[in-house]
Amino acid sequence: MAQDTKQILASHEQIFVGIDLVAAAIAKDYERKDLLLIGVLKGAIFFQTYLMIALGRHGYSRAEMSFVGVSTYSGKGRQRDPAFYVDMAQEIEGKHVLIVEDVLDTGTTLSFVVAQMQQRGIASLRTAVLVNKPATRLVDIEADYVALELPDVWIEGFGFDVDQFGRGYPDIFTRE
Repeated sequence: MAQDTKQILASHEQIFVGIDLVAAAIAKDYERKDLLLIGVLKGAIFFQTYLMIALGRHGYSRAEMSFVGVSTYSGKGRQRDPAFYVDMAQEIEGKHVLIVEDVLDTGTTLSFVVAQMQQRGIASLRTAVLVNKPATRLVDIEADYVALELPDVWIEGFGFDVDQFGRGYPDIFTRE
């Protein structure tokens, strides 16, 4: 049996350039506003962490962060309607919110989180994604900030996993 080989789709250098460009745009757009970054667990943890650091490099220190967990799969990988398995404890009414997601593919998860946050009386809402895969979109939604555009393949590394493993690789890759 042939051994899997990794095909790097985005090196860690390319990832950080994309994150830095997103951070520069956010810092400019929210220059005089407080911002709440809401990361979607688990994959967005890496992106959100480095995004916060990059915002600081751009002189923006008005961001706080929180997280939500969204389940879109039931047993054996079957898709189901999205639902929170972790919701925020803090009140967000009147806040400027940026939803931070690892990948925008079908759009199901991001559109669910957007709809849930809009019901909470927020001042404004935008979205940032590390990876955009427009070819797989099932829901009419686009991200406001995109670090990388990648093809419709299974990706691993930099927060993306296979059965919860492999998130810590510094690059984003697919297996051949």
